Amino acid sequence: MLKTVTVEAKAIAVEQKNDTTEYNAATYKTNPDATAEDLLNKMPGISSSGGTVTAHGETVGKVLVDGKNSLVMMPLLLSKTCLLK
Repeated sequence: MLKTVTVEAKAIAVEQKNDTTEYNAATYKTNPDATAEDLLNKMPGISSSGGTVTAHGETVGKVLVDGKNSLVMMPLLLSKTCLLK
């Protein structure tokens, strides 16, 4: 008879779904007072400069939060103003 069973799993950090790349924010470590831009800067292939956010060299036109369209249409504004929880 087994007395203790330990199950360990590692969350998937990045997943490609059709033409969308999904990042699992929980897999990136940030400070408690971090902004969304701080999180973006930790994600591979993502950068923000000159008023735009790019992913793998392409301009990001839409941001989804928990799989839903964000209310902020400009990804850079979203990244600079939203605090992570």
